[in-house]
Amino acid sequence: MGLAILFAVFSFKNMFDARYMIPVAGFLAGSMIESNSKSLETYYSGLKNHNAIYYYLLGNGATHGQAVNYFVKRALEKNMIPMLGKMAYILLGVTPMILWSMILSGTGVVDAVFMQILMLSAMLAAAPVSLLITLAVARAYSFDAYGQLKNMDKIA
Repeated sequence: MGLAILFAVFSFKNMFDARYMIPVAGFLAGSMIESNSKSLETYYSGLKNHNAIYYYLLGNGATHGQAVNYFVKRALEKNMIPMLGKMAYILLGVTPMILWSMILSGTGVVDAVFMQILMLSAMLAAAPVSLLITLAVARAYSFDAYGQLKNMDKIA
């Protein structure tokens, strides 16, 4: 996602310049790490404490993916709600300082403003995408080959 942002703003001329790459990587990593940790906690605690719902859905003919989607949906909700609040903070508190520092480092005003707009939209888009990837990896460790929940005390 970060490379796409850098390519959209700067094409290939200065794409890997540290003054552009460091803010992009910092914004995206900072926005994803906190929300992913809260979402994973919701996912695992849901599987641990409400595993009867998972088995109930399986018993009533749901596939493994359909039964797990309930917990994935809850994790996505836990991911996006704080993300919107964080966006307001970043828009009002952090963005003007980053914009000013980019202009002082030699970036053109139009490039800096365009990059800030792209960064805000990338942060909002990258959080659920990274969570879905994280949950796909976590699903491999939560269930055995037969679709049975592993011992959640060892996982969470």
